[in-house]
Amino acid sequence: AVERALPAVVGAAVNTGTALPAPDSQVLDWIAMWIEDGAALTVTYNRQRLWEVREGRVQRTVRRMPDAWHAQTICGVDLVQRTVLLTNPVGYITEDELLDVLPSEPVIKIRAAEVLAHCDHMTDAEIAAVRWPMSKWNTLQVARQILYVREQAADMDPASRRRFLSEMLIHIPYSGTVRPKHEKTV
Repeated sequence: AVERALPAVVGAAVNTGTALPAPDSQVLDWIAMWIEDGAALTVTYNRQRLWEVREGRVQRTVRRMPDAWHAQTICGVDLVQRTVLLTNPVGYITEDELLDVLPSEPVIKIRAAEVLAHCDHMTDAEIAAVRWPMSKWNTLQVARQILYVREQAADMDPASRRRFLSEMLIHIPYSGTVRPKHEKTV
């Protein structure tokens, strides 16, 4: 059935982009159809999004929040229980949880302490001069976020600074292999 419907993509990848491939109520049925026809399905989503939306869990601290996008292979679908079996780690997520993370906005939240560790050697002017080859970098005002956090933490005592930097998050656009351009200022 898939070969007839999409002959150009058999043996290749189907990228659904940032839109769901079917209406919410039909996503699991769409996934099941592909699996039944022999497709291997992998989804990529922001693990932070799943961490944020899970109900019934004790609210975790920011320090334990994952800071990665994640590729997940879908092994199976239970259309009665409305769950999806994933492989990394092996386990089920509900249809609602899947719909909460798909599609994921390509933004990752990284603890300020980690970001500052990578730019400690840089001056404020050098941080302001970093240009990322995607407009979202400017929309999110990443350099401004970094400079703000650096300024706020500058006069704090060591314990307050550690706590502040472990709780503050820098919102950064995610894009697999794109590298930033650094314009050195004099």
